[in-house]
Order: sequence, then C-alpha cells, then structure tokens
Amino acid sequence: MKNEELSKDELLAKVEKLELELDNYKSISKRSLKAEEHNNFLSSLLNAVEQSVIVTKPHGEVIYWNPYAEKLYGWSAEQAIGQNILELTVPQVSEEQGVEIMEKLNAGHSWSGEFCTQHKNGKTFPAFVTDTPIYNENKELVAIIGVSIDISTRKQAEAAFIESKEKFKSFFDSDPSAIFVWKAIKDDFILTEANKMVFNMTENRVSQFIGLKATEIYSDLPIMIEKLNECYSKKETIDFECHYKNRYKGTFDWIEFTLVFSEPDVLLLYSDIINERKQAEQNLKESEERLNLVIKGSNDAHWDWDFVNKTLYYSPQWWAQIGYKPN
Repeated sequence: MKNEELSKDELLAKVEKLELELDNYKSISKRSLKAEEHNNFLSSLLNAVEQSVIVTKPHGEVIYWNPYAEKLYGWSAEQAIGQNILELTVPQVSEEQGVEIMEKLNAGHSWSGEFCTQHKNGKTFPAFVTDTPIYNENKELVAIIGVSIDISTRKQAEAAFIESKEKFKSFFDSDPSAIFVWKAIKDDFILTEANKMVFNMTENRVSQFIGLKATEIYSDLPIMIEKLNECYSKKETIDFECHYKNRYKGTFDWIEFTLVFSEPDVLLLYSDIINERKQAEQNLKESEERLNLVIKGSNDAHWDWDFVNKTLYYSPQWWAQIGYKPN
C-alpha cells in the first residue's frame, strides 16, 4: 500500500513536471507568436508606406526592399535583394557622393538630403533621402535603413516659382512708377521691397526704411495709414492724391497714389509725382475764371458745345437775346 502511494506521488510529481513544461512551452510559443505577429505588423506597415524603404547590410547589400521602392526604382524585391544598393539606384554622376555617404554611415553617422538617383530604365530623378545606421545590442553596426521619395514635382515647382519671380522682378523694376511693397502684420504693415525707380529717386536712401512699419514711416501722413487699412480690409484698389513733403528733396510735391491688394497679405503702392499735371489743372482753372470774368463783363451772348460730354451750354444773355427762357 505504501509502495502504491509512493508510486502515485511520483506520478503526481511527473504530472506536475509535465504541466510545468507544458506551461513553459505555451509561454514560449505565445511569445514566439507575438514576435511573429509583431514582425508581420512591421512588415505590413513598411509595405504600406508611400515612401521607398530599403535596408542594406553595412557594405551595401540589399536585404529588404518594400513595394514603393519597386515602384520608385523599377526593380522588384526579388531582383534587388542581394544586389549592391550603389549599383541599383546610384547613377554615374552621383557615384562619388554615394560612396562618401556609405563611408559616413559605416562610421556611424546618419545622412539626409537631396540626391540624384536612378530608375532601372536609366532615367535619373531627384530624391530626398534619409539614411540611418542600425546597431545591435553590442553596439555593432548591422544594417542601414534608407528612406527616399521622389521630389521631381517639387523641384519643378521651385524652378517655375523662381522663373516667375524673376519675370515679376523684371516687370517690377522696369515700371516707370515708384512701387512700394507692403506686407500686412498685426495692426500694421511692413515695407518689404521697393523697385528700381524708388531707389533711383531716393538715391538708394529708401533702403533705410525697408523692414520698418508704416506707422513709423508715415507718422506725419495719417492718410497713408488710413488708406493702407482701407485697401487691406476691402481688398480692392484705391486711388488718392495728397500734397506731401518729399523727405529726400525737402520740397512739397503733389503725389498720386494707387494701392492694389494682392493675396494673401500684400499691398502694392504705386506712386507718381504729378506736379506738372496739377500746375496745368490750376492754370486751366485760372484761365477759365478769367474767361468767365471777361464774358460777364462784356455782356455778350455765347454758347459752348462740349464734344466730349455731348452737351450744349447757353449763357443767360443768349437766352435773353432770342426771347426764350432756359429749358
């Protein structure tokens, strides 16, 4: 009986040992499963990224090539894995730079910037690349991960913008009017630029005002602040004239201003000195006043035909002479 009981104890001990081993196996299997699920998740994540993700060994042999890399460079993952990254994506014009980058990465330095890359068909294109060295627990370099994206569209847009800016600058500087460029800020405007005419008129002294606020420059001309605010708030063109002391020459000039709003926060101020026109207008006014005095003094009948406005004017003496009343 005692031997039978001992056998049971031994049996129970064996069962407990088996159960423990089974638990350990389940735990290990569970961890392995989780690790596999984690790896699958990471793989799915990298496959879904809309950027080329390439992993290489330190010497450049490709060990991972995601679907977007296939699309960007034209090589399938099957073709790329095992090949040297420099032979797959680096054109002849970039070989020297590519070697330098690999040397930096092997020295433990990350690298990012614009780089001329190559498609399988031989066509080159600009890409923005970020390369990062990967280390193991022993701080040994085990891999390099590179992320790249085609920036051809961005570069084309930049080139078009520069060309457009150069054309605008040419037009801007050739305009016979003095042009000031204002940028709206909180409760004020900053003078950001002026064309050649302004620099010529002021003998380059306008440069001391670039970067200043309108309230600082036109503290003696409140109407200018008022018109700047009006143009910006209404987002429409405004014309006005004022008699203003020329701070560069010390003379008083009649100036005609035109303010033009440009999206999103820029105002163009066109200005022209109109002293001659104002003098001509004053001379005409004085001449008309003298003529009216002569006509009144002579008591002669007269009429006036305005061809521009298509109107006729008859003096009171004219109406009196023919015996009619006006209208």
